[in-house]
Amino acid sequence: KTLIVIHALNNASESQRKEILKVLGNQNATKQEILKVINLLAEIGSVAYAESKARDFINNAKKALMKLPDSNAKRLLEELATFVVERRL
Repeated sequence: KTLIVIHALNNASESQRKEILKVLGNQNATKQEILKVINLLAEIGSVAYAESKARDFINNAKKALMKLPDSNAKRLLEELATFVVERRL
């Protein structure tokens, strides 16, 4: 399970939890059911929580990179870290 789903299941109401579990892994779930769960994940705060955690990990990674000498590889890793956290699906 992803961090978003784990957070959602830990913080959802009983009815929200049932709705999420009904759709998760259900290959026959309708587009409407999937969109409802996506909205629930945002409503519960799970998406924001995962984004916050990702930013924390990226900031820690960038701090670790600061110890390395400047190089193309270091610059690429910094750019990759920024891209990963700022991208939107």
